[in-house]
Amino acid sequence: MNIDGDKFLQMIISGEGLNEFGFLLNEHENFEDVAFLLLRTALESYFSIYQIMKSSINEYYNKNHISYPASYYDLFYKSIISFFHFFELIIKNHPVPKEIIKGKNNNIGSFIKELRKSENNKRIDFLHQQDIYSIDALRCIRNKVIHEGTYSLHYDDFDKLIGKYVLPIVEKIICRREMKKYEKYWKYKQIKCSIDPIHEIVKEFKENKYDYKKVAWLQEIGRAAYQNPIYTEEPIECRQSSMCNSWGTIENSDIIRNTHVRVENELSGSFTYETTMKAELCPVCGIEAIVKYIEEIDFEIPHIDRIKCHCCSFEVRCELGNPEKHNLKLDDFFTY
Repeated sequence: MNIDGDKFLQMIISGEGLNEFGFLLNEHENFEDVAFLLLRTALESYFSIYQIMKSSINEYYNKNHISYPASYYDLFYKSIISFFHFFELIIKNHPVPKEIIKGKNNNIGSFIKELRKSENNKRIDFLHQQDIYSIDALRCIRNKVIHEGTYSLHYDDFDKLIGKYVLPIVEKIICRREMKKYEKYWKYKQIKCSIDPIHEIVKEFKENKYDYKKVAWLQEIGRAAYQNPIYTEEPIECRQSSMCNSWGTIENSDIIRNTHVRVENELSGSFTYETTMKAELCPVCGIEAIVKYIEEIDFEIPHIDRIKCHCCSFEVRCELGNPEKHNLKLDDFFTY
């Protein structure tokens, strides 16, 4: 149908043109809704927070910084909006949580308020009263963000909201057997060191006084896992074909070869900063691509300022301290 000018907009606004101009996702492929794509966006945004704040993490956590970079607001808004939208679609559309809804109220805000006031949670399957409070708090912040566009949480409070109140609900949802089939839409690639950043962040925030530097380590592991270019699994269509036995081998070989070239360039001293002599294994992608950068201070023992993987982009500054200090089972990288 060839629709010109205002008629096109009028048909969309009235609703009569929606079926004509668009389609339902499950009509064309085995795809129910975008809930788990939103979860991926939310997690990627939250995990990326340390990376843009790493140069002054202590100052931001102690609220000594008044000015935040624009990239912080970008990630904050994406994370808040996407986490809430994820919960909204899960509660509305997915069969597992759907059994907790007895009424026919399509207004997610009203529904959450109703559940929040309820003393009897027999209506709720796997969400507890605290979960409902948490989602309602997220809704309040999301509304302020969307409708005003002039509000942000401080770095440490944002960390607390997501780590202590949002991720525990996410973990409940993704760990259900019925939700495993959606992992391909949201989950990061396999992590070499086998650390699960979501689970470990949730566990850390259960402590009375959480270790924000440990949380930052875990965030960076999660961020780099999403950036990891190494193929760790074959797609389903290749597993079902005998012609795909070497899938990923050529691609990975090219990626690793190019990575080694970048690492050699870094170690050769052709740039203005000083590095150690040898690359180390990355705990995220597993490639020998971690380069240690030396701060230009006259120490008898080289003072490592930061480390960076030139494959998956994993990067941590010395301010976080060594992993062992935070009870993370990783090799130490820094000297103090």
